[in-house]
Amino acid sequence: MPPKYQMQSLTCAKCGAPLNPGPGEIVCPYCGTPQILVDTGTPAPSPTDESGDGYAYRGVQAYEAGEYLTAVRELEKALTLKTQRYSRATMLTVLGNAHDQLTNYAAAISCYQRALDADARFYRAWVGLGIAYRHQGNYEAAESSYQKALSLEPGYAELHASLGALYIFRNQVERAIQSLEHAIRLNPTVAIAHANLALAYAMAKRFDEAESSLRQAVALGYKNHKTIRDRIAALRALG
Repeated sequence: MPPKYQMQSLTCAKCGAPLNPGPGEIVCPYCGTPQILVDTGTPAPSPTDESGDGYAYRGVQAYEAGEYLTAVRELEKALTLKTQRYSRATMLTVLGNAHDQLTNYAAAISCYQRALDADARFYRAWVGLGIAYRHQGNYEAAESSYQKALSLEPGYAELHASLGALYIFRNQVERAIQSLEHAIRLNPTVAIAHANLALAYAMAKRFDEAESSLRQAVALGYKNHKTIRDRIAALRALG
């Protein structure tokens, strides 16, 4: 029987947005932050456990609490010790996430690459690598990383949505529409996909569809709708 997983929190570790619990890894549909899931099949280490698993556990906890410097310290220590509960790829990916949150993008990229050296099929590291490259403004490398992650997890709706948002940044409107529509077919409840699709439709001068998509995003709880609405209005004014 496969291990059971549960989310450490029902809100995003970065922006506090509500999240839907479930199996597997997810990315916050509001800000794109990968969420960390903990295997509940084994007891959690104690707060004073000085084993590799103890440091790793505290590092994950610190990351989810937004204590990124503490997460870096604990996880770097964990990586020098033996662990059973956490794989090396997992620890390096969470460490990369912490560095990314601290805007240490070069360090984050290095961690993700080390994670992939440990396990080239660890798609969470490919996702993190794509996010770090996007934050650096290296959109071509970000796209390549996202595509690699999707080759491993093709049903990952939130990542298809992130790829669509990346195409918007690159002004590749038709590719953005394709990715975002695909994300919605996979999971119609991803609010950010509807919001970004609204913007992509407006960029393509498909304004009625843009308004419909934005209404759907709002109905699903998307909060930043005024920004999207203003951008649609500006695009409409340009004709």
